[in-house]
Amino acid sequence: MGLIESFLGLKNEDESKLEHLIQKAVEKGAVLCTMHFDAHGKNKEVVENSLVEFTNQISKSEGVLYAKSLVEKAVEENGLYSAISEATILGEDFNALLLLAIRYGPVAIELIEPRVIKMDLEQAQKALRAVSQATQEYTNYIMERSL
Repeated sequence: MGLIESFLGLKNEDESKLEHLIQKAVEKGAVLCTMHFDAHGKNKEVVENSLVEFTNQISKSEGVLYAKSLVEKAVEENGLYSAISEATILGEDFNALLLLAIRYGPVAIELIEPRVIKMDLEQAQKALRAVSQATQEYTNYIMERSL
């Protein structure tokens, strides 16, 4: 059974098995992080549900081996609601997390493991291409809407 199948077969009560699998994945190049997100709006349920759905999408993203999120209840201030979520994500490598950060724009990211991330030249070029492509797509999007 591979690492991905092992993660998919876990139940919530398998916390020690999960920690073991995460450590095993990190030893093979995976990266564990926490990403923080926020949402704002006029409807409490919509705000909370949007974060649940948002983090659900992340768990299905390419390169994500494991994801678990906690969504705080929305708080109201001046007629607007805001909520935050914290997603613990195990990406198959640094580039998987980089692509998630570009695509989903978390308000903060904390790298947890490994303590040192090494990249060979090919991995570094792949990371730079991803950033360059995302920037180009965003620029094209803005240009199409402003011309």
